[in-house]
Formats: sequence, structure tokens, C-alpha cells
Amino acid sequence: MSSSEPDLDEADTAWDRIYGIHHQGGTGVPGESNILLASRTPKWAYASWNISADSREAMQHLGATQLVLRLYDVTNVDLSYQDAKLVQQYECETTVSHRYVAIPNTDRDYIAEIGYLTTDKEWSLISRSPIVRVFSRPHKDFWFEADAELIIHGATEPGSTVTIEGENIKVKQDGTFHLRVPFTESTINYLITAVAPNSEEAKTIHMQFSQKEPKNS
Repeated sequence: MSSSEPDLDEADTAWDRIYGIHHQGGTGVPGESNILLASRTPKWAYASWNISADSREAMQHLGATQLVLRLYDVTNVDLSYQDAKLVQQYECETTVSHRYVAIPNTDRDYIAEIGYLTTDKEWSLISRSPIVRVFSRPHKDFWFEADAELIIHGATEPGSTVTIEGENIKVKQDGTFHLRVPFTESTINYLITAVAPNSEEAKTIHMQFSQKEPKNS
């Protein structure tokens, strides 16, 4: 995350694991596709999702190419017959299942959707979150928040396939790749594998990252 994004307090760290968590009217059910959205500050909300194997397979049959997280403003909108206003869109790697989203305006209602864009740029919805209200803070309150984002980047022979924990990562034509990951855990382990274009050679790198709990003064 950027330095302006909020930190997760201790009570919320378990929320990052979507399974079995009930939050603001939404429940993450193991094995089912779902997405939850939570207000963290007047400037940021936090989305966490799970995509089932069945949903991934269905998206592949539809020609889905890019996982996308969308944020909508639904203030005074009846979703039964009115369209929500799209305000943010983020392309996501399939290895990532949560991230912060910027909130453009406070005292508004928002929902998040997780889905795929097809090769024809058609939107294929997988799951929609419950509505979340993002409130403003009283101006008299002084507040300060910070967090970190992990960026994994590298390069390999053009045409190679790169996976992180078994999930394919987009590799550019020049062989470079990068992945942005929310640093929400004290320790993160990743097994990164590159397979040559001829599929006969492979190399693996094991990377471990750790961070200390932030201290407030």
C-alpha cells in the first residue's frame, strides 16, 4: 500500500481471511464466491474476496482474461431497477484476494464487485458486496494512518511462464513482471517459479517477507 493508506488494527487482522467472517450484513462462506467491503477511514475502504474453482472455470469458458475489482457509488440508488455509478476500477492478479480502494466522497453508500473482463471488454460479474456507508470524521479529530505495500518484481526469458504459489502472473513481452500485495500479515512466504518457453526448464525462488507491528507514539 502507499504510505497514505490506513493500517489494520489488531481486531481486524482476522477479517482479511474471508472465510467464515460476518461483516456489515455479508458472510464469507468457504467454497463459495463472495466479496466483502469495509470502511476503514473517510479516504479508504477495504475489500476482501474469494473466488471458487467453479467460478474460475466458468469465467474461462466465457473468455475471461482480467480479474477486476470495481467500486460503485449507490447513494439513493435502488439496485432493483437503477444502475450504480462506477467510481473506481482496479485490475487484480489472481494471487491477490484483498486490497484497499480509494473513496472519492464521504457520507455516501458504496458496493464492491469482483469479476472478469473478457477479451471483448465485457463485464462478467462473480460477486457483489453488501452496501457500506462511508462516514466523514469530525474536523476536530486529528488522525494519522500509515501502512505498507509489498511489490514483487523480476524478469525472465521472454515467453516464459511465471507463477506465484501456483497462480499465473502476467509477464510482459520483455520478460518482466510485477505483483502488488497488501502487507497485512507479519510474515508472508511466496514460492515463485519460472518455466521456460520450451517447458523443459524451470527455476524456483523462495521469498519470505516480515514486518514488525507498528508502534504509535
